[in-house]
Amino acid sequence: TPEQIRSTTGSYGVPEFGTPFVRNMLEDTKPKTFAELVKISGLSHGTDVWLNNAADLVAGKYDKFGKIEFKNVIGCRDDIMVYLMYGGLEPALAFKIMEFVRKGMASKVPDGWKEFEEEMRKHNIPEWYIWSCGQIKYMFPKAHATAYVLMAIRIAWFKVHHPIYYYCAYFSKRADVFEMEAILRSMGVKTAWSGHTLELDCNKICETGIPGEETRTMRSSILLLGSMLGRCKRIRIGYPGGCTIGARPVDLHLDAMKKMGVLIRETEGEICGECPEGLSGAHIHFPISSVGATENALLAGVTARGETFLENCALEPEIMHLCHFLQAMGAEIRGIGTRKIWMRRAAALRDVEYTIPTDRIVAGTCLYAAAATRGHIGLKDVDPQEMKSVLRVYEKMGGQWEMRSGTLRANAAGIRFPVEQVCTMPYPGFPTDMQSILMSVLLTVPGESRIEERIFEKRFQIVEELRKMGGRITVTGRQAVVCGGRKLTGT
Repeated sequence: TPEQIRSTTGSYGVPEFGTPFVRNMLEDTKPKTFAELVKISGLSHGTDVWLNNAADLVAGKYDKFGKIEFKNVIGCRDDIMVYLMYGGLEPALAFKIMEFVRKGMASKVPDGWKEFEEEMRKHNIPEWYIWSCGQIKYMFPKAHATAYVLMAIRIAWFKVHHPIYYYCAYFSKRADVFEMEAILRSMGVKTAWSGHTLELDCNKICETGIPGEETRTMRSSILLLGSMLGRCKRIRIGYPGGCTIGARPVDLHLDAMKKMGVLIRETEGEICGECPEGLSGAHIHFPISSVGATENALLAGVTARGETFLENCALEPEIMHLCHFLQAMGAEIRGIGTRKIWMRRAAALRDVEYTIPTDRIVAGTCLYAAAATRGHIGLKDVDPQEMKSVLRVYEKMGGQWEMRSGTLRANAAGIRFPVEQVCTMPYPGFPTDMQSILMSVLLTVPGESRIEERIFEKRFQIVEELRKMGGRITVTGRQAVVCGGRKLTGT
């Protein structure tokens, strides 16, 4: 029901239509035809095309324009040329106006726009249409929008008619990958899936503004900061969102960019960065070890003039994997896997094929799921060195494991021991992302276990839900005492 999924649309997990921003558009417009879905796609990829523009027209915000039907608003750049030609303008002039509008020139060259306004009024083009054109900063081509909608419909068909196949595919790919892919496409990146392989063609970046509606659900969207400043020398990005597990300010990211010569302006809900002369190498010391800030500095550093030296870097394996990826592209990096990393810009970063290593948190989640059921599990291509702390706790609970032919084979039949104390710590300590999963497992183990959360102050939000299932958990500050062994019931 809409109450259960917290939405009146069923487009969760469908490319193009699954983000909160686009789901809100679907609820506001209620599209009924393929053409209107294409319009939705175009509106969602443009800048000042839906927000501050078509959304207000559809809602009837301006009395002088009245309420405009959704099917009539401008959705893609091609719509402008076709509409103006039907309105009587010469094809060449209609094309010029379309190009002027889709590049956002109306606000940049007001005198030129006045001339085009006069031409449109001569042909009785409605005032609301002229106003709408003047608001636009960037517009998406209809061919791209159509291709994306066709792809989305294919996937939606499987969701409706073959849900088992759909969800098997969906949960075998990280949902946030789809979210990031949508953001990249809105910037002009061409993407194509083949099985579990994603091909990215980043030759043409046509948009450096990423609205908050796109970034609000993804903490990792902030990682576009360093790479976009290195590539385009400017970026406008909404503040990142994500899960509400505690304070995670972006100050460390911004401070690193400032040291590399970036002028940062923070407005309500947005971060704007510019470096007209490009990034400059710098000596950056992180006051607090941060995975995201280290990654952002790495992505910026490989395009910066001169040398960049990072101190107090995060040690998480993901940092090493990123360094290896950048090295494969031609970057010169030293100190991988240490607190101090040195890098120098390559003459040119090259195309690369790269296999992303197994996610240690996903592997740990599967391992602990088997622990909760006292089952056997085989995890292929995992690195036990990256999972030392997770495996150590698994062993304390009574689980057994071994590496055999590249597969971690685990047997949870003997799990029956509580864990005296587990503290979440930065790598190589026990990961905070595994804490709530461990808590669930410990509820199935008779006895008293203790978990101390040292990373995020709101990581115990799961406690209330587990209590509804019959779990006995006491929280004092950052310490949780789990009394396991009681029968749990679904809610």
